[in-house]
Amino acid sequence: MAIAINEGIIDVMHLVRESRLPEKPCDIDLRFFRAISLADTYDGLGVPWEGVEYSAILYGNTVVYQSATWRQGAAGKHPQSFGGNSELYRRMFDVSRTYLKILTISKAKYHGEKPPEGDDWWDIVFLPKEKETRRLLTKHPQYRHLVEIFGITLDKVDKIRYRVSCSKSLKTNTG
Repeated sequence: MAIAINEGIIDVMHLVRESRLPEKPCDIDLRFFRAISLADTYDGLGVPWEGVEYSAILYGNTVVYQSATWRQGAAGKHPQSFGGNSELYRRMFDVSRTYLKILTISKAKYHGEKPPEGDDWWDIVFLPKEKETRRLLTKHPQYRHLVEIFGITLDKVDKIRYRVSCSKSLKTNTG
């Protein structure tokens, strides 16, 4: 079941309703991941601080991964996962976040948008668990489609950060 780029949320929802979630990384549509995080208390900056923090990753409207963490402020955290979690979908959530960030940067560069003033890092992506995430990303048909459209390259900045470069632009494609 290869992904057609023009498929949409309705197609994903049909798979979810029929309990037929894709099992191969290249068949998972990177556009339909969402995350929810709830906590008892926050530190004023939107970061969970003390008590229980619940996190869930959704694909379409199905929870594919969830966890709870007991936080004791500066004393640390104690994670607990739930049965039935999909490690594949947790990894693909990381790939999805990276893909969507690359898509946003590529579109901005393609259309010649100016970066935010004073922000030298606006076109940087982080690749968590670098090798695995990068391998899954570069083999995915949606990413390959972006590479074809925008001429994307990921130039290594340091161990986990890459600058997104685009060899194509609206000016070069319209003459």
